[in-house]
Amino acid sequence: MRKKAIVVFLCAILTMLAFSPITSSEERGAALDIKISGGLNTKMIVRNVGDTDALLVSWNATITGGFIKKINLSYNGFIGSLPPSNDMVDLVITFPSDQIRGFGRVTITGTADSLLTSPVVEEVDGLLLFFFIVILP
Repeated sequence: MRKKAIVVFLCAILTMLAFSPITSSEERGAALDIKISGGLNTKMIVRNVGDTDALLVSWNATITGGFIKKINLSYNGFIGSLPPSNDMVDLVITFPSDQIRGFGRVTITGTADSLLTSPVVEEVDGLLLFFFIVILP
């Protein structure tokens, strides 16, 4: 009798899991994209190019390099939800130009991740001239 009750209970749990309406962000169509732009106000733009909200989005941006490798800045953050880009909502991270000063080649790396989606990484090389960053091809 006890074995039969355990089997019935396990079958009920498996049935609930199989027909559960909960789906991951990827299955629902969320997908993140990163674009990095240079200039006086260097920016990292995180965009949801999917068709549903990306949930629990975390991001990280680093700038390293410069003459004698003195630049090593890191910024990170978190946002609860990022709607699809067709809603004209993007997450824009602007690097503070007062902290980015110097000369030489720099590498800007951006990473974004959301609940149950794979991380997206974008890395660009640039040239730092005082506080102006030119993105190299």
